[in-house]
Amino acid sequence: MAKMFSILDTAPQILKSPDTVRRMIKRKEIEAIQIGRKYMVSEDEIKRLTVGKSQKMINLFSELTQAGFSANNATKIITIVHKVL
Repeated sequence: MAKMFSILDTAPQILKSPDTVRRMIKRKEIEAIQIGRKYMVSEDEIKRLTVGKSQKMINLFSELTQAGFSANNATKIITIVHKVL
């Protein structure tokens, strides 16, 4: 069985906020399994969602959120950086 991730663990890996991940699951843009009230996303689904995204941008998002930036602010910073580069 593939490794499964919570919404909070999935969000930084696909450069989205947890709220956005929840909305994407409800719109069926992300395949997830519901266990009770929680949703779990497979490692394969995360890989599908990150195809074509620069690993450096993903690492930057992770660093920003670990430094205390919200997922929304980290995403805004990455968008700006991506446009400049």
